[in-house]
Parts: sequence; C-alpha cells; structure tokens
Amino acid sequence: MFHSHVCMRNSMGCIKKEQTQMSEERWEIPFESIMDLKRIGSGAQGTVFSGKLKDEIVAVKKVKDLKETDIKYLRKLNHENVIKFKGVCTQTQDFGIIMEYCPHGSMDFILRDEEFLRPARLVAWAKQIALGMQYLHDHKIVHRDLKSPNVLIGANKTVKIIDFGMSCEWNEISTKKSFAGTIAWMAPESIRSEPWSEKVDIWSYGVVLWEMLTCKIPYEGLNSSAIIWGVGNHSMNLHIPETCPDKLRRIIEFTKKSFAGTIAWMAPESIRSEPWSEKVDIWSYGVVLWEMLTCKIPYEGLNSSAIIWGVGNHSMNLHIPETCPDKLRRIIELCWKVEPKHRPSFKLILSHLEKVEFFQ
Repeated sequence: MFHSHVCMRNSMGCIKKEQTQMSEERWEIPFESIMDLKRIGSGAQGTVFSGKLKDEIVAVKKVKDLKETDIKYLRKLNHENVIKFKGVCTQTQDFGIIMEYCPHGSMDFILRDEEFLRPARLVAWAKQIALGMQYLHDHKIVHRDLKSPNVLIGANKTVKIIDFGMSCEWNEISTKKSFAGTIAWMAPESIRSEPWSEKVDIWSYGVVLWEMLTCKIPYEGLNSSAIIWGVGNHSMNLHIPETCPDKLRRIIEFTKKSFAGTIAWMAPESIRSEPWSEKVDIWSYGVVLWEMLTCKIPYEGLNSSAIIWGVGNHSMNLHIPETCPDKLRRIIELCWKVEPKHRPSFKLILSHLEKVEFFQ
C-alpha cells in the first residue's frame, strides 16, 4: 500500500510538471509564427506591430531587453477593460509581448481629434477605466502610468488599459520609493520619490478624467521640471471646467488627493515623491475625465516645471468647463483631493457615475 501511495504521488507530480510545461509552451510563441507584421506605433518602451497569429489579429510589442518579457504575473489577468496578454517571444533576439489587438487606437489620439467628447461616451469610458483599474487593484497590481495614451479603444469602442511596463504588485502597506511614470499624470508622492501605494493610480485617473472632460493635454507647454515642482508641492492643479457636472467634479477632486506617471496626470504626492497608494490612479482618472469632457490637452501650453510646481503645491488645477454637469464636476473634484485618503475608490466612483443622469 505504501508503494502504491508513493507511485501515485510521483505520478501526480509528473502530471503537474507536464501541465506546467504545456502551459509554458503555450505562453512562449515562436516569433516566426506571427505573419503579416505591420508597424502601427512606437514609444519609449518599444515598437508595436499588428500581425496575424493563426487566424487572429494580434498586437506585437517588440522590446529590447529579455527581462521586459517577464510578465508572468500578468497572465492571470482576465477583464474586459484590461488588455489580454497572449504570450511572449523569447527564443530569438526579437523579444516581444503578444497582446490582443485594438482597432481604434489609443484614447489620446481620439481626444485630440475632438473638440469635446459626447457626454454618453465620456461616462461610459470613465466607468470602463474605473472598472479596469478596480480589477487591477483587486489583484494587488498598481499601474503607475495610467494616462490616455495607455488606454486603447477596442472593438465596439470598449476601453482597454495597457502598458504595464511600470506596474508592480503591492501589499497593504507599501514602502516602495521610485520615480516611475509620465510626469503630467504622476501623483505628488511619486514625483517626490516618496513611499507610494495604489493611490498613485487614483491621482492619474483624475488626470485622465480631466483629459476626457477637456480633450486637452495636461500641463501642455510646461516642461517636466515645472510640473515636478508644481505638482510635487501642491501649488499646481489642472483646472476643472465650470461646465463639469458636480458628481464628476467631485470624483476628480477625490483623485487629486496623492512619483509615477506623466506629469500632467500625476497626483501631487507622486510629484512630491511622498508615500503613495492606489489613489494616485484616482487623481489621474480625474484628469482623463477632464480630457473626455473638454477634448483638450491637460495643462496645454505649460512646461513640465510649471506643472510640477503648480500641481505639486496645489496652486494649479485644470479648469472644468462651466457646461460640465454638476454631478460629473463633483466626481472630477473628488478625484483631485489633496489628501490621497480623501480620494474615492473606483468602486465609489462607479456609484457616483451611475447618478450622472445628465449624460444618459
């Protein structure tokens, strides 16, 4: 009986090992198996191509370093508003990450082509981004670079959050310190290279809300130093349009309670490199709402230094249009609360968005 038990245990071990190997083989995709590659864009973290894998159109992000393909902790992600990772290419010098393909491109291009975003579309995208970010936070993943260029529009105009190059897993009490993200979207604590938490994403979300609200580039015209200074010391904020609904303004204000992200979307605590949490994404979300509301670039015309100074010391805000519905205005304002702990969670933001009847 003992012998049978040992054999059974060994057999189960072999089966589990084989299953792991099969899983790894499915995750590893030979580069030569991807056909009809066409360049569709490039950025600081790599060039992106569209291609055909079997009968499916996929996106292929070529990266320079093998370690950039080490995203196994992202394989488990499965949400409608988070990009789906299909595998990696590591067997040749053509290192790459294979993802689902989004035919409508990134949100920032759509916003820059519009003078304003239709209210119904703004609210729909705001909810979808919040749902995707809530899912990431529920899985203990902090994005740290949430911004409109990292939001793709897939089939049926569905939002897909992408580019986890700076993301990481966090515990409840984070002591992480780093300077990661794109300045205009960064939370003050990230900018100041102080300990951070998932709240840095909340700040960035506020900036994204602002982008959707205004269709502008956050802190446009300001150099990085100005944004770092202004957001870092809370003297600069994106102005929420007067027309912004109160609830949306409140959400944005909540997000602005927070140095990872792009300056114009960054929460003050990120800019000041102070301890941060997922609330930095709430701030950035508020900026994205503002972008959708105005179809403008947040802080357009300002150099980075001015944005850093203004947002960092809370002396600068994105102007919310007068035409913004009160409830939406309130959401944006909440996203941009100075104290990260006073910014809402994406769950609370979603509950507020349900009440923005003006946009239905």
